[in-house]
Amino acid sequence: MNWYILLWSAVAVYSSFTIVFIIGQILKNASIVDIFWGMSFITTTTVIAVIYRDNIFTSDLSSLPFLVSYSLLIIWGLRLTINLSIRNIGKGEDFRYKNWRETYKSYKIRMYINYLIQATFSLSLTIPFIFMANNTINNEVTNYWFLLGNIITILGFVSEFIGDEQLRRFIKSKPGKDKVLKSGLWKYTRHPNYLGEHLIWLGFLVSSLSVNWTLGLIGIIPVLCFWTLLRFVSTPLVEKKMSEKSEWEDYKNKTSIIFPFIDKK
Repeated sequence: MNWYILLWSAVAVYSSFTIVFIIGQILKNASIVDIFWGMSFITTTTVIAVIYRDNIFTSDLSSLPFLVSYSLLIIWGLRLTINLSIRNIGKGEDFRYKNWRETYKSYKIRMYINYLIQATFSLSLTIPFIFMANNTINNEVTNYWFLLGNIITILGFVSEFIGDEQLRRFIKSKPGKDKVLKSGLWKYTRHPNYLGEHLIWLGFLVSSLSVNWTLGLIGIIPVLCFWTLLRFVSTPLVEKKMSEKSEWEDYKNKTSIIFPFIDKK
């Protein structure tokens, strides 16, 4: 791996998260980091694209894995940013960050560390893009990895989009405070958005195998770490809040946590 590009990517992502942290403190709303999450990946991969521009923007198709994955990531990142902006702006601070603010005296330090952790995940998940930018597609056989990776990524994008749209319509219908969305994708997974995000990053990882099998497998480490974060940190926090609804327990017992038909608890 080119450590030079990793260094500049790190500078970009940690600096941007620090700026978002400062803005959040001024606004007294730390949850703006959720809105920035999608943009953080666009920031990092754009730095990669600029540095490797001579290798990427060529007249042949050798850099196709990076260009296609980069395009998909931009579409996903912008959609996520717009969707969360519409959902969160003007609604006050998210309950997770608000609880931290009210519970800990060292709130600012803890919150900044939380931002830095998110920045680390953002940086590590884009490692496959460094491999794709620094290498060209090897041969016809590895093209199948590229095709499979894009299919998985698109499935993840569709899952996240449909799940968000179904949730938006559910909220718009003004259900009772104890009602839980149990139709559509939500019938099979309690977190379609997390399912979608898992598939998106798994797809990018698989696509990177088309240019370098050995290096590409390194990307499985941040993907597994990200799954651990969502499964054992983010999910319990969200579900603790949802448990206040009377319909939740029955829904929880019948529906998978993230991956449909498995992982029921």
